[in-house]
Amino acid sequence: MHNQGFGSAGYRGYVLGALLLAYILNFVDRIMIGILAEPIIEHFGLSDSQFGLLSGVAFAVFYSALGIPIARLSEHVNRVYIIGTAILLWSLMTVLCGFASSFWMLFAFRLGVGIGEAGLTPPANSLISDYFKPSARTRALAIYSTGITLGMFLANLFVGLTGGKVDWQQTFIIVGLAGIPVGLLILFSVKEAPRGYTDPAGSAHPTPASLRSTLQELASKPTFWAVTMGGTATAFVGYGTGNFTISFLVRNFDLSVAQAALYYMAPLTLGGAVGTWLCGLLIGRFAGGRNDIGLRLTAISLVLSAIFYISAFNSSNTQLIFPLLMLGNFFHYWHMGPMYGSVGAVVSTRVRATAIAILLFVINLIGYGLGPLFVGWLSDRFAAAQLVSSSGPDLATCLSSSAMLGPDQLSLCSAASAYGLRTAITLTIFVFFIAAFCFALASLRFNRDAHITVQSAES
Repeated sequence: MHNQGFGSAGYRGYVLGALLLAYILNFVDRIMIGILAEPIIEHFGLSDSQFGLLSGVAFAVFYSALGIPIARLSEHVNRVYIIGTAILLWSLMTVLCGFASSFWMLFAFRLGVGIGEAGLTPPANSLISDYFKPSARTRALAIYSTGITLGMFLANLFVGLTGGKVDWQQTFIIVGLAGIPVGLLILFSVKEAPRGYTDPAGSAHPTPASLRSTLQELASKPTFWAVTMGGTATAFVGYGTGNFTISFLVRNFDLSVAQAALYYMAPLTLGGAVGTWLCGLLIGRFAGGRNDIGLRLTAISLVLSAIFYISAFNSSNTQLIFPLLMLGNFFHYWHMGPMYGSVGAVVSTRVRATAIAILLFVINLIGYGLGPLFVGWLSDRFAAAQLVSSSGPDLATCLSSSAMLGPDQLSLCSAASAYGLRTAITLTIFVFFIAAFCFALASLRFNRDAHITVQSAES
């Protein structure tokens, strides 16, 4: 094993920073549709179910399906080339979203964004694992993972500061163009590290495994599957509720999209970034990089997050909503470093990228693909039921014929929409408790599975 990692400490920091910047833009482009939900819904006359289809399934289908083939490719070819090309592709597709003139055109361009974004995380995780020694990997991966919350912060900040000056189409064009120089920067300034460079001394030179042998290895690692189920349940809640949180604030508290983005969502996401960083620091500094402890912390943090989120989304006190959401967001993302770190530790080097891709395939297909659709579907069902109980117009009339409704009927439509979304989000958050249980199970098995992996590497 190379004790200090690949390259100088300064260069490792630069590479990690470049990959972090790419991940930030990855999430800016990914979540922008959720921030702009209300103007897009209004522009195309969509139900919450239709928006859930657009914001979840449209992105997740190809993003999930291509993750494994791209990871397999990254075990054979230069990972830097894959990452740089992927950034250029998803940036172009994001620009094209700004030119969409119909629901299905926007749906198609979101499919394209998913194709491009599939090429970042599997090779990036593999590359980071070869740049940093094992004791530093969890912290490095945790830093990389802050790109999620930092990307959310910058996306919300941009919309908050430009609200009213830039429409939703122009927003997509601007943020898409911002990714092109980053893709070029990575292509021409980041070096490909030798595979297995920082693995334990005596490890055999890694050769890519077949998909069949990869699945056979993963089948023998219960930790991998428990972590995958925990990550999937967490993503189901995170993506499902996240794509509708600004809509919740707009409908329930009469805020504008810009106000909700700037005064609520932007600062809230910083709490998530701090939580991700703190979990990595605690594990690296006080737990010696032990992922089993990280998994236990993850289980505890998700329980706390669920309690704070449920309290926030059901509070009528506007002064309490922000601090409760901040606490929920702070604990929400503690799982990122331990999730990736534990998967990397329980599999052999030659299947690491594919294992990450399989993890992401399940997480994104179910979590990202179905989470927003589930929340949107529940929201429409509860809104429709509320309209029936209040003797208001039916949901279809509220969505398509609002200009023909009187003030009282419009008020009933607005109240039902707000109630439906609040109830849908609240019920979805309970899935966090399932996620916590899965991560707790993974922590109990981790040391055994990691020990088997080390023994295999030494034999």
